[in-house]
Amino acid sequence: MRSRSYVVNERALTTLTASQGGYFTSKQAAATEYTAPKRNYHTSLTAISRTS
Repeated sequence: MRSRSYVVNERALTTLTASQGGYFTSKQAAATEYTAPKRNYHTSLTAISRTS
């Protein structure tokens, strides 16, 4: 089971991306504790994709 703080952070990022067409910056992700290692992991799974 995921920790409560993880779920809250995931919701915060989801809410943010909804208002930005599904996109977020690495700085915005870090503010919700979605750190670089987590982003890299999910990118490797193709759960998220990088854009320039």
